[in-house]
Amino acid sequence: MDEIRYTRGTPGDRDAIIDFGNYIFSHSSSPTDFPSLLPKLYGQEKNLAECHYLAKAGNRIVGMVGAFPMELNIMGRAFPVRGIGTVSAHPYFRGRGIMTGLMRRATDDMERGGVALSVLSGRRQRYEHFGYEPCGAAVDFHIAADNLRALSPAGGKLSLAPMKRGDGETVRKALALQRRNPLFVTREPDDFYTVCLSWDSTPMALLEDGAFRGYLVCSKDRGSILELELDDVSRIPDALSAYLAWSGKNWVSIRLPLYAQKAIAVLDSLSEGYAVAAAGNFRIFDYEPVLRQLLAMKASYAPLADGRLVLEIAGAGKFSISVQSGRIAVEKTEDPADTAFDNLTAMRFLFSPMGAFREYLPARRDIAHSWFPLPLFFPPADDV
Repeated sequence: MDEIRYTRGTPGDRDAIIDFGNYIFSHSSSPTDFPSLLPKLYGQEKNLAECHYLAKAGNRIVGMVGAFPMELNIMGRAFPVRGIGTVSAHPYFRGRGIMTGLMRRATDDMERGGVALSVLSGRRQRYEHFGYEPCGAAVDFHIAADNLRALSPAGGKLSLAPMKRGDGETVRKALALQRRNPLFVTREPDDFYTVCLSWDSTPMALLEDGAFRGYLVCSKDRGSILELELDDVSRIPDALSAYLAWSGKNWVSIRLPLYAQKAIAVLDSLSEGYAVAAAGNFRIFDYEPVLRQLLAMKASYAPLADGRLVLEIAGAGKFSISVQSGRIAVEKTEDPADTAFDNLTAMRFLFSPMGAFREYLPARRDIAHSWFPLPLFFPPADDV
């Protein structure tokens, strides 16, 4: 039996990495071409081979995990993050612990390398062994054409036009709207358009009499809007009406983070229905600053009860979290803990919308229900 060797990718592995990913995902699901599916990672001008952890038998790749560096900005502070993707193992080599070996190497490097958090998509029971938990919170709205027909436009009529790679002025304006959010993934101007193409998505500019008013990113089947940014959130119904007219659909779904309070209020008043869902599978490596920034974000749109909690999280330490007259403090402490959590339970308590249905801390229910869940989110267009 061939011996498995673990290594990091090198620039010379790029073509083999793409070929392996195409083979595995085409074999297990539907025909896949990663350069067209994820141009931000595998496009012709990209060589991110060094972001891959590889398992090789001889010189042949038999498994891989991508850990792609990004920067997540939360309330003005930038955090190094990693998106996990292209997780794959050759069918002839499954059952030999390859995925476990690759994921352990990736998470060990993140822990040692100062990464604040990591996010991925995939089955819960597969990835919770590596510290990932479905959490964060998003609201998924379902809007039908009938929901919009009785509304009068808030301004002039909006229209859609395809965003183009060479239109630097449109990209500049779209980027400014995206960076206006209290949480966003940093996209460089040269990469903004490519990011919006990922997952076979389509970026569209929203125009009023030829003037830029915002943009959206829609899914390949046009049934979902992955990202919608407008210079005036009251124009959301107008934008959705324009979108349905363009797409030929009778309905569309759109996901919003909890901190998008004004946009949520607009959609809540007209949508056919909604659901609160986990925003992704996350693992936090650096709790202290992440908690501080997310508490500050929540305080920007919701009052937080005064109080103090000391939480002990296995493998991370003890943290004093306090709110006093709007002042937020999060710091390491040696004080006795109010409660102790393993990592996965801590993630549920701190970030999951389902936390309200569990009595994790009944003696401090007032604080727990006021502070948590924190508005952890990852924009869908930035998923890997």
